[in-house]
Amino acid sequence: MLQSVLKNGGGSEEGGLLPLLTTRGQPLLHRATLVLSTWVCSVDPGLDPPLVAEVAASVVRLVISHAVLPQEAPAVVGERLARLAIRMLRTRH
Repeated sequence: MLQSVLKNGGGSEEGGLLPLLTTRGQPLLHRATLVLSTWVCSVDPGLDPPLVAEVAASVVRLVISHAVLPQEAPAVVGERLARLAIRMLRTRH
């Protein structure tokens, strides 16, 4: 079913969702990173915004990867990514 949605998009003439995750994915990555970065900075204003942006970009890419090739339940992946992000944000260079 996932392959069908990614390739056909439920009958979309645009070629499904796959291009939005690959060749035409930049707007999606940019917007998702911006939304996540903005939220994280609003929750903890003391964090370094460039570091938050780096972590958010990495988390967004990992979310897409897990969406395309899921191995675990979404809740498990979400908990792991949240834990990873927290650890990365606590690292000050």
